[in-house]
Amino acid sequence: MDPDNADAYLCRECFSSLETPSVFCSTRCAESSFQTHREQVHVPIREKLRIVVDDSSSFVYNDEAQSKYHAADITEHIVPLGEMLQAFEKNNGINVSIVS
Repeated sequence: MDPDNADAYLCRECFSSLETPSVFCSTRCAESSFQTHREQVHVPIREKLRIVVDDSSSFVYNDEAQSKYHAADITEHIVPLGEMLQAFEKNNGINVSIVS
């Protein structure tokens, strides 16, 4: 958990295209999980749905063999939960209240 960041984040592709809820507790968590999440969630679902995506231009490779990589800009791949809720409210003409 990132103590400097209180918002949770949704994976943009999972939410918008793959209909798979994937939530990260922070940008740091999303960054550190990026390759594993992409390879274990995005790639198999894309194959199953026959979706072809070339997203390699958004990677920075960590080694010469290009076997390890991370997102060049993690904010392109995630969206804050609060922002997503605001869009949901606006698009549906409703007010969402969170009860804890």
